[in-house]
Amino acid sequence: MHRIPSPATGRRLGALSLAVALGAGLPLASAPAFAAPGGLAAQAAAATPKPDSGQGTLSIDGSSAVKAGGKLTVKGTGFVAKDELSFKLDDGAYTANGTDIVASATTDDQGAFSLEFTVPGDVSVGDHWIRALSGNGSHHVAFTVTAADSPAPAAEATVNAPATWYEGQPITVTGKNWKNGDGATGSVVAVKLDMGGVNRKYDLKDPIKGTSLGNKTIMGVAKAKDDGSFSITIPYPTLKNSDTAYKVGDKPSFTFLSGSMQAGDPVRSLAAETEVAPSPALHTDELTVSQSAVTDVPLTQGTDLATAKVAGKETSVVRGLYQTAYSKKHGSIYAAAVGRPPVKDSALVKLNADTLEVEKAIAPPVDPTEEGEKAGARYAAYGVSADDANNRVWVTNTRQNTVAVYDADTLALVKQFPKGATPHSRDVLADAASGKAFVSNNSGQSISVFDGKTLEQQDDIALRDGFKPMSLKVVGSTLYTTDIGSPTITKIDTKTHKVTYLDIPAKLESASGIDVDPASGTIAVAGQAGSANVVLLDKDGKLLKEIAVAGPANEEGDATAGGSLSVAFDAVNKWFYVANRTANSITVYDTDGNLVQTLDSGKFANHVQADGRGNVYAVNKGGARTTATDGTAARAAEPDLRDYVQKFTGPAVPTPDPTEPTEAPTSDPTDQPTTDPTAEPTADPTGEPTDGSSQQPSDSPSDDGKDDGSGDNGSGDDGDNGSGDNGSDDNGSDDNGSGDNGSGGSLPRTGAAVGAAVAAGAALILVGGAAVTITRRRTGSRK
Repeated sequence: MHRIPSPATGRRLGALSLAVALGAGLPLASAPAFAAPGGLAAQAAAATPKPDSGQGTLSIDGSSAVKAGGKLTVKGTGFVAKDELSFKLDDGAYTANGTDIVASATTDDQGAFSLEFTVPGDVSVGDHWIRALSGNGSHHVAFTVTAADSPAPAAEATVNAPATWYEGQPITVTGKNWKNGDGATGSVVAVKLDMGGVNRKYDLKDPIKGTSLGNKTIMGVAKAKDDGSFSITIPYPTLKNSDTAYKVGDKPSFTFLSGSMQAGDPVRSLAAETEVAPSPALHTDELTVSQSAVTDVPLTQGTDLATAKVAGKETSVVRGLYQTAYSKKHGSIYAAAVGRPPVKDSALVKLNADTLEVEKAIAPPVDPTEEGEKAGARYAAYGVSADDANNRVWVTNTRQNTVAVYDADTLALVKQFPKGATPHSRDVLADAASGKAFVSNNSGQSISVFDGKTLEQQDDIALRDGFKPMSLKVVGSTLYTTDIGSPTITKIDTKTHKVTYLDIPAKLESASGIDVDPASGTIAVAGQAGSANVVLLDKDGKLLKEIAVAGPANEEGDATAGGSLSVAFDAVNKWFYVANRTANSITVYDTDGNLVQTLDSGKFANHVQADGRGNVYAVNKGGARTTATDGTAARAAEPDLRDYVQKFTGPAVPTPDPTEPTEAPTSDPTDQPTTDPTAEPTADPTGEPTDGSSQQPSDSPSDDGKDDGSGDNGSGDDGDNGSGDNGSDDNGSDDNGSGDNGSGGSLPRTGAAVGAAVAAGAALILVGGAAVTITRRRTGSRK
């Protein structure tokens, strides 16, 4: 398309866009495009066409009626061959950009051509014609312009607020069709309570400028999506976060506003109401777990009895295992598990730390605020930490952006914190020395601090912009955490909450897992991406060693990163254990970074946890290895999707702790194996892993149930992203977990299995039963 330049003094009276199409056997014709400002009066047609002359005939291909702004195709036949034609509209009565020529074309060897053009929007409604002319003559063809379609009226903006605001819980309000005046982007929407009668004490950021909002009457703000939809969560007003405290029976009003925070936003003001009601009692449900028999973990390829230094035991428990926590007081392992969104299956399982026998299991309470397809969703359990000093177990509820506390003996719910208390809470760590519990808020870019005894939220330690904390580790009075978004470590004083940043000088793109050798100060960091997946640093952050962990080959045959996700330090054997999600393995290194052994984690290794006695516990999130019931390599008809709890023990005999636990384990952790070390494993070590499993939410978890298999990436849906759906989703990186579809199976396994003989509790092993069933008995009723 040829564009004619506009003279400086030319009149911009209309717009005409012409494009010339070459038909079969026809030459290409070019048409200039004209632009005219909107708002000008339509140009009228000349009264009548001039007489035609010379050879040739013009015609309209198709209907000769067209709306202003529509397209017409003009065809010509019988003209002089290879003739250069110019075109005028209404014999030159229509002009744009200082010219009345609206198109040009050259006929072919037979004197034919085809021209397609767009009728200008400012041409008047009525009869018009277009003329082709050259030195050999001129001809015209008539057409009719009809009125252009009026733009569809913008959809009316609407808002929605739940009829009930549960006491102590945040509330989420939504809206539709809040669009900017350009019609293509969303407006900025602010929400006030009681017509601006409530003033907040917490910080809110302007979604456009990124600065703190000075107007304290704005309780929530968001930029709507391009389709005009928005969702804003407002904290329940208390005297701690605002100047007003609502009580049961109050009827707060919402005012939704736009027009002052973004250029082009229409001025709007809509209202809605709600009523404060008592928060429903929350109940856990007792679970009956059908765990598999405790068996030896198969050796990986290249490892045999002569070279194996680590022996392992494992049992399939429930789907969606995410993390474990060890309790010295109870001699127990607590495992958190979560299903796919909307999460209607979640569990907190207590196992004997020596035998791996399930002692108790509960399902976290149902979230009473969820509606529609999410009705029945549970407070999803992700991170877990045992607080022996207060006889409690802390759990992060990543999808509800909060945490919960359970009784360590009975697993009864002690306290469920309000939704929104900890934004995308990923890990939790109860620290006996400081008496505090720390929570990493992946999307909140902060660390929340709770009093371990009173269960009061004390502080939120702000981290620098963009820092998305993941794993937590306390050594002495220093809290360590990692950033899923960069190769950075944060060191926080557990007393003063002073923050120090430590950049990792290695080829690590991000950091997920961390643990520290308290004796030497050596820091081990695991990352899911980069040419290095595990790095060792000295106490000052100096690089000691970079380690690459290879994952399965991609479609091009190239090795991928191993997806190193979690680290645990075995202080007895002086080894670092690293869970590699993509590689489906756990690698063990000495403090110099030398590989000690590669362990079979099953599909999608997700977490490792040391107990200080020479044992390390691990969970995966890809289901159990698939074998027939008789132990042959044939695939079972129904894949076992339950994930493993594994216990790995090194060669060093654990040193007895000088402080006896209040409740000692039922078995001696130093018991030696009683089975024949040359005995063949009961299950075929070549069995392939099952396809599919319940994976974790990533960086801000999304609710679409999808998982890109990127592992713990901090953003949302699943994948351990801190989102989580993850966040990432999930991400979320979408949730925080490992993804759903991942890649690669378990490592090939050869050689006989080794390890201590562990008897599984027959009363709790339900052969042929469902993996998890929910009974009606309620075990707790506290908020």
